[in-house]
Amino acid sequence: MDWFGRCISDADAFLKEHWRKIPTVFHPPGAPVDVLPLEEVWDILGGGLLRVPYIRLLGPDGQIPEERYCPPRMVSGEPLHSYADATAVRDLLRTEQATLLLRYVDQWHPGVRSLTSSIAERTGRLTEAFFFHTQSGVQSPPHRDDGDALVIQIDGRKHWNVYGAPTDPQWVPGKNVDAPGPVLLDTVVKPGDVLYIPHGFAHHAEAADDAASSHLTVTMREAAAPHLRATLQSLLTDGCFLPGRPVGDDALIDTARRLLEHMRARLADTTPQQVIDHARPHAHANRLW
Repeated sequence: MDWFGRCISDADAFLKEHWRKIPTVFHPPGAPVDVLPLEEVWDILGGGLLRVPYIRLLGPDGQIPEERYCPPRMVSGEPLHSYADATAVRDLLRTEQATLLLRYVDQWHPGVRSLTSSIAERTGRLTEAFFFHTQSGVQSPPHRDDGDALVIQIDGRKHWNVYGAPTDPQWVPGKNVDAPGPVLLDTVVKPGDVLYIPHGFAHHAEAADDAASSHLTVTMREAAAPHLRATLQSLLTDGCFLPGRPVGDDALIDTARRLLEHMRARLADTTPQQVIDHARPHAHANRLW
């Protein structure tokens, strides 16, 4: 299935005109709102097998301790922890306006995995998915993510403000942004809309009506300097077979010489784009919600 095409009707135009340039709301006729509808989320939660860290509850001051919604259970006389209790989760959503976050949904939901795999193949990025169910009146502070995002509105409506890219190359993803600059996009999305947020562009959102909002965020990770360094080391040393513990000074010097010669030869044939292309599929985020 062309999942990318279901999110963005004209994918070629998107990659040419919008990618990494400007936040945009799309209204595709076949948006994949059916990949993880809210009713299925409640069914999965009620099944009793969803556990931390795949589920988190977020409050105004950060993560709600898992002990408050993951009571211990006994299985064959052995205590088990970290499994979410549906009743406790619903109570916290209602009484404390908690936000339900399902993390790395692509790792445990086949439909979402198909979606992210398709987008990863099209974009060449490590692609992951996160589901958010936010109560009315809950607003996230402006923050930046270390990847491009396609936000698929599943249920309810949400008001988004998207700002520009960071100007400091040492910016840190996930940190609250005190001065994000002028608003580039001020919009309300409804079910079936797909919001594109370019890499690093600051943003925040809140439910637009007196009702909860649900969306699936597909994040396409981007490589950073640590990923490039690790990838370059791997590329330069690949295929270099050396003795594990050379005996004697002469053998150690010869091993170092062989390593340098191998790395110099590999470096001469390695381009910047090759390093980036190898790093991107492994560009795990420093902070993943």
